[in-house]
Amino acid sequence: FSEGLHAPGGEEFATFKSRAILAGIGYGWHFGKLSTGISLQAGWGFNHGTLIGNAARAFGSADGPSSIHIQNAPVLRPQVKLEYFLTPKFTLRTSADYMFLRPSISVVTPAGAQEDRWHTSNFHANFGIGFYPFRR
Repeated sequence: FSEGLHAPGGEEFATFKSRAILAGIGYGWHFGKLSTGISLQAGWGFNHGTLIGNAARAFGSADGPSSIHIQNAPVLRPQVKLEYFLTPKFTLRTSADYMFLRPSISVVTPAGAQEDRWHTSNFHANFGIGFYPFRR
């Protein structure tokens, strides 16, 4: 996923991107045409940032060279799922998850370095249609 990073004054100064490798465990319950499930995944997020605009001005500094460094960090992702079978091959499905991710981000401007753990956690909600072509 990606998101914009904002300085304390609200000005966007960088784009944050994360790609994660996750593994986990889950369990499902089936009640006739209704199928539900929960899962918990953990892994490692590979993070990257790109400065946009004037990062020095965003942090109240004089114009000058600026840089950003974002460390990789652990990721935790709990998820819930719900699927309803309209026919044996078609379903309506929905899921929701929350990805916990708090990397250390360091921004260097002419005024000095700002380093902290940022809350880049995010919520995902998905709705869709499922198709099982090989199901009898």
